[in-house]
Amino acid sequence: MTHKETVKRNIGLTFDFVNYLIDNQTEIEKLPSGFTLEFIKKDSSKLQHNHSIREIRPEPVT
Repeated sequence: MTHKETVKRNIGLTFDFVNYLIDNQTEIEKLPSGFTLEFIKKDSSKLQHNHSIREIRPEPVT
């Protein structure tokens, strides 16, 4: 898959995810603040699956 195809796929998946959240608003409350969403190929055996969700915290303003 080319880079352009990957980007187009990820954009499509992002819109699908947002539409899912619109239809299932109770799921939004379950998402951690500042979470990162990664799309990985389901059939790719070469990818390492990291099942943890990283929380991104904004740096304090001084």
